[in-house]
Amino acid sequence: MSILFHLAQYNAWCLNNGNHQTPKRGHEDWNRQIIWKMRSDLAFQWGLVEDEVTDVFSPLLVGVRTALLDLKQVVLRESSSINKFAARLI
Repeated sequence: MSILFHLAQYNAWCLNNGNHQTPKRGHEDWNRQIIWKMRSDLAFQWGLVEDEVTDVFSPLLVGVRTALLDLKQVVLRESSSINKFAARLI
């Protein structure tokens, strides 16, 4: 078979989003096959991420909460000073 035939077959599968059939080859769904393989390969690594996400983000959450509480105190202190100044103007 010529290279053009193979390119035409390849193009047919690509133009049909990896889901195509020919009389000799039958139905093929490349996307399903590729996605299944990717999911199988990544399942273990994704499990590790899910297991460790709490350990990684808990200290970050504590740091963000502390920073927000500090900011809240600054805002309250500054707004109190502004209110006192405004009261003297009235």
